[in-house]
Amino acid sequence: MTIDESTPTLRRPDLDAHTATRWHRALPDDLAALLRNAHADEQQALGSQRRAAYLLTRQVISGLLHAGYPARLVAAELGVRGESIRTRAQAGWIGLADIAVLTGLDEGELARRCVATAAVIDDGRLFSDELVRVLSAPAASSGTRDTVVGA
Repeated sequence: MTIDESTPTLRRPDLDAHTATRWHRALPDDLAALLRNAHADEQQALGSQRRAAYLLTRQVISGLLHAGYPARLVAAELGVRGESIRTRAQAGWIGLADIAVLTGLDEGELARRCVATAAVIDDGRLFSDELVRVLSAPAASSGTRDTVVGA
């Protein structure tokens, strides 16, 4: 076992290595696309919009790291060093509209996934720690109607 393989256990003592997937070897395509889209928006934005896009990328990075993806995988996706990813991560509230734009999902679908995963939505925003769990939730069936308070 290498040090890199033991890191998630050291950072997350509650992780059960016997029942969890061994370790993440690559970001899933949808999460990698989310990260790349956030980074691309950041590169194209100007002025105060660039600041907002930069913060959004930091929050996406934080969500990925919180979900247990190693910094080296996130860094590889952006073509930077792992150390820069760790220092760039910043947890915070992300608007469902921003997530919808980056993922191509409908805001209503995101809200239904939040309900299905018991994620807290505050004023149409989701905390970055919940991002991967919500995006990994199965799509809600079109026949159900859920109401989200505060969305």
